[in-house]
Amino acid sequence: MARTEAPLSLQSEGSFAGREDFLARVRVSLAQAAEQQWSELVLCDPDFEDWPLGERGVADALNAWAVHGQRLRVLATGFQLLQRRHDRFMNFRRQWSHKIECRTVGGDDPPSLLLGPRWLLQRLDRESCTGLGSLDAGRVLRARERFEERWGTGRAGLHGSVLGL
Repeated sequence: MARTEAPLSLQSEGSFAGREDFLARVRVSLAQAAEQQWSELVLCDPDFEDWPLGERGVADALNAWAVHGQRLRVLATGFQLLQRRHDRFMNFRRQWSHKIECRTVGGDDPPSLLLGPRWLLQRLDRESCTGLGSLDAGRVLRARERFEERWGTGRAGLHGSVLGL
């Protein structure tokens, strides 16, 4: 029987500071999403410029997640940097387009976060790269509600394929 949606290790909880710590936590979170077969995964950031989405290990984790995962939602103000810098993610996007929905939003930047069914990794300050990881149900719920509000105002973006004539 699959260990679906089990909590992450406690070492992932708590605050983090610095880019390397943030990147390590993104890697661990995505690996856990795959291992624990999370049904849904949310990635949200203004542009994903400094996320490790182009790394082989991250692409492998996303592919392993997609085998059992049902839905990935990605929200950003734009996807130009993601397209230019993260080829492996773009390949993953094309391969699993039936499970991935991407939207763009205008106005204020969306939060920088990774959400699972019971997990939150949120970067509170992009410049200093500080934030927290949490299994706290209330904190996860509030982050999900804020995400859903922004998601609802978004429009389709980063299509899985380009149709041409």
